[in-house]
Amino acid sequence: GLVLVQADQNQGSYLAAFDAATGVQRWRVERSGFSHSYATPAVHRPAEGPAQVIVSGALQITSYALGSGEKLWWFDGTSRQTKGVPVLDGGRCYVKAFLRPASEMHMGGIDLDFARLLVQHDRDHDQKLSRDEFGQPRMHELWSDLDQDGDELLDAAEWELAMNSPRGGLFAIDPAGKGDVTSSNLAWRVDDRRCLSGVTTPVIVGSTMFLLGEGGLLTSLAVADGKFHRIA
Repeated sequence: GLVLVQADQNQGSYLAAFDAATGVQRWRVERSGFSHSYATPAVHRPAEGPAQVIVSGALQITSYALGSGEKLWWFDGTSRQTKGVPVLDGGRCYVKAFLRPASEMHMGGIDLDFARLLVQHDRDHDQKLSRDEFGQPRMHELWSDLDQDGDELLDAAEWELAMNSPRGGLFAIDPAGKGDVTSSNLAWRVDDRRCLSGVTTPVIVGSTMFLLGEGGLLTSLAVADGKFHRIA
């Protein structure tokens, strides 16, 4: 057997497989461009084709061959930080990847326009903001979430990603094919924020999926098409 390690971090992200008996590394693939997340991979064993490791990461769900680490397919458009576990049922992969944009995280009084922020705070005119230049305490608390490359500076791309990036949702995906399957393999998507949270993983019982959203709202929906049964 294998022990799989998904290490998504601001620098040096990777996915690795180790022999469960000896601890010897079987393979490792670098995940360049994936910032920190807290998800756990899932193993999919289709009737045909190689077994897969399905990984929920920043802005992308990715499948790798379990035996070799080869990248098989990917699906773009999820949230910039993910948690939870991909759920496999009935030949589909269900991934809840949702995160509120940082602009909603108690950041009152902060101008969300980066160009105006540079005018106000960029003392050395390098088109970036340092902690010293940006003295707002709430920003210092969130700095590691915003600073994607770990250089202690915020640039326009990092600001846009954190403040206005896709929030994600709940995705039902056909875990097959090769390459980019974003346009071809989506069965349905739910982006109703009442039923989504950043941390929880969906649970499937029979033909019904249950989701726990922020604030404790429990949602039930049909696995087949994502239509709501009830939100309570």
